[in-house]
Amino acid sequence: MKKPRVLVAMSGGVDSSVAAALLVEQGYDVVGAMMKFWSDEELATSCNSESSCCTPTAALEAGWVARQLGIPFELLDYRETFAERIVAPFLAGYAAGRTPNPCVWCNTDVKFDALLEYARAVGAEYVATGHYVRRLEGPTDVELWRGGDAAKDQTYFLWGTPRAALPHLLFPVGHLQKPAVRRLAEARGLITAQKPESQNICFVRGSLREFLAEHIPSEPGPLVDLESGEVIGEHAGARFYTVGQRKGLGLWKSHLERYVVEVRPETNEVVVGPRAAVEWWGL
Repeated sequence: MKKPRVLVAMSGGVDSSVAAALLVEQGYDVVGAMMKFWSDEELATSCNSESSCCTPTAALEAGWVARQLGIPFELLDYRETFAERIVAPFLAGYAAGRTPNPCVWCNTDVKFDALLEYARAVGAEYVATGHYVRRLEGPTDVELWRGGDAAKDQTYFLWGTPRAALPHLLFPVGHLQKPAVRRLAEARGLITAQKPESQNICFVRGSLREFLAEHIPSEPGPLVDLESGEVIGEHAGARFYTVGQRKGLGLWKSHLERYVVEVRPETNEVVVGPRAAVEWWGL
């Protein structure tokens, strides 16, 4: 019996490459696709050069892998959606003193909705990715479980995936360890076998502080001690700081161990306190 068609979200990295290869070998009718979030000009100046998910090279590599596997490949244009639903809220979050996670938003609010819609358009029953998570049949419904490689587990990034989408998702490498995935890629001669992992936000060029300084006006202000209420230093701009942060506070001369407790963009204050003030033992 012929297996159904699967749309594989390819990033130009080793994980999605192996996911596609395994599905081909298992007899699925595989179609590859990559979502384009930036124009080539924007990619040259805005995307992190180490990222595996948005550079021109990544798109080329995803296409090369698709050709190696003998599957069709499409580059899908989602530039406007990405700018409106990911980049703009990311900057707005920092401007309001929060620390947003754009990768979670991208997976749960953009990628899966768009990919499932495209999958239906091309007659695919499933969407597959290279995430290190497992999709298991629970007592009453499909469930998302931690990946087989605890060090690479990505369930956090997919926590907001709509439950209705889960029956239509596949994670072919979710049960594997990362070294095993690389060995599978090498054994199949995939050009992405030794490609480095991406650790940074894909649209941030250079450091996060440089990116925020370029897009959000800021100026130095007071570091306020939580316990005494006194000003004990000066920060470089409230929007550059994250709750729980210790490094970069400029307090090393005072020998005070302080962590960011609160960011107050409306008064341009950063409140710092002892470690106990930022420790949480539950959700």
